[in-house]
Amino acid sequence: MRRNVLLLAFAAMPSLSNGASLCQKGEVDYFSCKIQDSAKSMSLCGSDLRADGAIGPSAWLQYRVGIVGRLELVYPATQQPLLPNFKGDAIVTRDSAVYGVSFKREQTEYALILAPGNLFVGTTSPSGQSKVICGEDQSNANEPRFARFKVLAKELGKRIVPK
Repeated sequence: MRRNVLLLAFAAMPSLSNGASLCQKGEVDYFSCKIQDSAKSMSLCGSDLRADGAIGPSAWLQYRVGIVGRLELVYPATQQPLLPNFKGDAIVTRDSAVYGVSFKREQTEYALILAPGNLFVGTTSPSGQSKVICGEDQSNANEPRFARFKVLAKELGKRIVPK
């Protein structure tokens, strides 16, 4: 499933956005994105990676949707170790790269995708697939602010989490 959602990144490349961060002071903002045609934002917030880029045993992530002060979705609800909850993937070719962080909440799978000029969240549920696109114009996915997201996706991709 993850690879299918990652491959969607190459279709319809909308612009990339930073938007209003839903991360709090002291948290790492792996990405923040204002949702297209909405006042809402999406953020992936968490603890920092170790100095060597690896994921420490107490590392955590939370996916948040809403507006500052009024969140509609927080996953997981509390700060928990991220390895049982999140997976990562990176597809890197000579010409391009796509990075993804995914998780499953109830019966819906979410995949946060970073590709050339593109940041979005794709979901797959029993009712079908959907795509929530970042809406503001921004330069591209090679910006330094996405470096941590890329490292996180690669590090999570190295982990094998028992089901």
